[in-house]
Amino acid sequence: FCPMQSPNLMQLFRKTEQLQRYVSRRQQKKQLTAGIKKILQIKKTVSMSCRYCVQLIAFSNCTKILQYIKSCRRCGSMVDFLFILSSRMKFSKVAILGLPRKGNSVKQTIVRLISFFKQNNIEVFAEPKMINVYHLRDVQPFVASAPDKVDLGVVVGGDGSMLGACRDLAKYNIPVLGINRGHLGFLTDLKPNRIEEDLTRVILEGKFTVEKRNLIDILITEDDIVLEKHQALNEAVIHPKKIAHMFEFEIYIDDQFMNSEKADGMIISTPTGSTAYALSAGGPIMCPDIKAFCLIPMFPHTLNNRPIVIYEKHVITIDFLGDESSEVAIDGQVTVNVAPHQKVVIKRSQNSLSLIHPTDYSYYAVLREKLGWGAKLF
Repeated sequence: FCPMQSPNLMQLFRKTEQLQRYVSRRQQKKQLTAGIKKILQIKKTVSMSCRYCVQLIAFSNCTKILQYIKSCRRCGSMVDFLFILSSRMKFSKVAILGLPRKGNSVKQTIVRLISFFKQNNIEVFAEPKMINVYHLRDVQPFVASAPDKVDLGVVVGGDGSMLGACRDLAKYNIPVLGINRGHLGFLTDLKPNRIEEDLTRVILEGKFTVEKRNLIDILITEDDIVLEKHQALNEAVIHPKKIAHMFEFEIYIDDQFMNSEKADGMIISTPTGSTAYALSAGGPIMCPDIKAFCLIPMFPHTLNNRPIVIYEKHVITIDFLGDESSEVAIDGQVTVNVAPHQKVVIKRSQNSLSLIHPTDYSYYAVLREKLGWGAKLF
């Protein structure tokens, strides 16, 4: 059943499109709210899949509903109309996240953010550590375990700050917007020298796009029992505890033996992580919308071993051969110890990250800028 095929729904959107020309913004908002309620009546199971639908909060945050309707190839025009409606909604509660750093540059950026949000009647939250370090006033503390208070996370920092915040917010389907205060900044779009201008377009005018980034689950198992579970946005790196030390392991894809390795480690990267540690190890750059993982051996003791890209629905199992313990580095921020008799299972996570981009965002422009690729000659 496709909810877009209902004649009542088609009439609803035609009527809403006509009302856009004649009614005031206040009346239009009421009509859109009524439209959302009618959608929920037509397809009740959709409302159960997204917590924003039940509360009828900003329709732009209903990423699961948009993704569901977007999967129908018969209603492309209606999908575009939905995105027009959703992009005009505003965020009312924003959390500022990031790692406090020495110096005034990051503090000045955060103070400008708070001032901008306050002037536009947007509630501001921040991490308790950030509030204490920078002595922020009129800011409510944000706790990741209670995410219902906010509908947007703004991360100030580099890709490292984004990774930590994204792993927490992706669990609750909260979109994330990045402001670059780091070095490369593949995930942070906005530049600090024009924050007010960019935030006006993105948050106030609703000129943004939502990009989905997949995460991976890392499971530490023993006798098919899950001992630990972690999530990664970039990669999971499996390596021995000793530096520059080779160890042996076997790789299974969906319980089918692929090969055995003698190497310093193995990188299992997502498309997002293909421009991070995997890039330094000689892995391919994968566009974010590719549904795949990449397995990259680290310094293998062979001349014919190459990275391999596999479909994201496959389950990867690493079985260790030997009596030495190993470690799993998750996004370079979390380290997990693995005993010799344990296995590491990696698969696609059910959670995904919603990245907010300005409408003029281009992934290939980011690659040209960050990697120093040549631009057009003429």
